[in-house]
Amino acid sequence: MKKTVSMALLLLAFVLMSAQNGEATSSYKKSVWASSLSGGVLKVQGPGYGSWGKNWVTVDSGVQQYREVGTSKGPVVVYQKSASQWSVVQLNFSTGAKQNKRNFSQPVGIVRGGAYGAIIQVGNQCYDYSWEKMVPAACR
Repeated sequence: MKKTVSMALLLLAFVLMSAQNGEATSSYKKSVWASSLSGGVLKVQGPGYGSWGKNWVTVDSGVQQYREVGTSKGPVVVYQKSASQWSVVQLNFSTGAKQNKRNFSQPVGIVRGGAYGAIIQVGNQCYDYSWEKMVPAACR
């Protein structure tokens, strides 16, 4: 019962705290990344420096909803394409290049952002998602 309740709460939190259409921003210190979801196309705008500048990069298409958090390495973006297709990707802070992309068949949520990445939750397990890795971590 506890496992089912945890997964339901994670899914509800993702739905309530994610953008389904429109724009959002994430930041880390002075870096700010704008994001936009329109017609299923998810894009993120650069912070104004590096080769990314203020250009927009397409994260993916067919996206239903998303959530992001800023880190020193760039924004971490979690997004849902269907009821059983979730992805997480980190965009390089200076170039916008997609890094460490992972796909899942169950809900993915962002527990918190940090200096080099984020703690994400997949089902009932949390992971340190940073520095091109994804290793088990405490959920607190």
